[in-house]
Amino acid sequence: DSRQDGTAYSCDYRVCPPDHSESRWVAARGRFLMNERGTVVRMIGALSDIGHRKHAEAEIRHLLEQAEQRERLLREKQTQLVQSAKLASIGQLTTGMAHELNNPLNNIGLLVGNALEYLRTGSPESQEHAISGLKAAQGQIQRAADIINHLRVFSRVPEARYQEIAVHEVILAALHFLHEQLRLAGVKASHCLAPGTPMVSGCRIQLGQLQLN
Repeated sequence: DSRQDGTAYSCDYRVCPPDHSESRWVAARGRFLMNERGTVVRMIGALSDIGHRKHAEAEIRHLLEQAEQRERLLREKQTQLVQSAKLASIGQLTTGMAHELNNPLNNIGLLVGNALEYLRTGSPESQEHAISGLKAAQGQIQRAADIINHLRVFSRVPEARYQEIAVHEVILAALHFLHEQLRLAGVKASHCLAPGTPMVSGCRIQLGQLQLN
């Protein structure tokens, strides 16, 4: 291109001696001289040893790669620390969770037992009571499932998946999850939520963990 349009020639390249001794980086700078017909008659220029510059560039690249690797390791360690902290919190929540699950399980046992007694009598009125009791037991089963689901979500490694989230739902879910632990500790939690349904874009699991923390 330099030969055709008359621009300055500029190129960095490595010189490799035939005896396989140490190669050297050089910078070639020059210009083609042309006669009145536009024919190249000569090239003038110079070669400069740029080994020190190439060495510095290689060192900078190496340092940047090391910095990126350290940053990646720090992020991984941070994720591990967060996960360890969550697991430690789960250990602290175990007592409260046991009490929280015992309540619906005990209720289910009583409701199913009463329903069986009603069914044994065989009267229409007893069947109505049995059906009502079984429906109530279904509600207690759902309550226990919600508790277990909250625990599963809290212990999961979060994915950065963002979506529209109702803030109130996250706050109330966290309060419900900690209700029994707070009660056993003699702590009364109250809340005053803004009217309406404020929405944010975020990760539901991470926002839930934030509220629990």
